[in-house]
Amino acid sequence: MKEQFVKRPVIYYYLDRDGNRRPIDYRICDGFDYAVDDQTIKHINDFYPETTNNLYVIIEGFEFRLA
Repeated sequence: MKEQFVKRPVIYYYLDRDGNRRPIDYRICDGFDYAVDDQTIKHINDFYPETTNNLYVIIEGFEFRLA
């Protein structure tokens, strides 16, 4: 029997100088799609320099710092 995963909204963002969350990506993920590796983080940092040491994700209301 195939496992079914619950689809969850995932929001990637950074904090601006005033501490406001600035979204850079929104996805509906199921399973392990929200895994982010070092190469992906570097690509995001290159495209959005303000995310360097300032990249976060919210999954089901829980906030995680990625880099």
